[in-house]
Amino acid sequence: MANKKPHSHGGGPDTGSTSGSIPVLSEVVSLRKPAPAIGAERIAALQSEIVSQTLKTAEELLHAAAREIEATLLERVADQLRARLPEIVDRVLKERLTQPDTPRDR
Repeated sequence: MANKKPHSHGGGPDTGSTSGSIPVLSEVVSLRKPAPAIGAERIAALQSEIVSQTLKTAEELLHAAAREIEATLLERVADQLRARLPEIVDRVLKERLTQPDTPRDR
């Protein structure tokens, strides 16, 4: 009969735990390489880049929104003018055609 190997309950690679149980956080952390130190200059540069990209994106979104608002307003004004134009033409024609000719109208 073949010897069975103990199963790892973590489902991942062996983390160095000698008891065969699920590793505790301190064991997992100890296997990782420490993150390289980031200098203040690099942090400032990253912050500046993040702020710059955020502002650029905000500006693009605002310009797109303004274009959409402008298009909507222009369409609304054109629709209102189309709706009112027949009444305007009718009123002006009636006013002008019912008044006697004056030197100013010629």
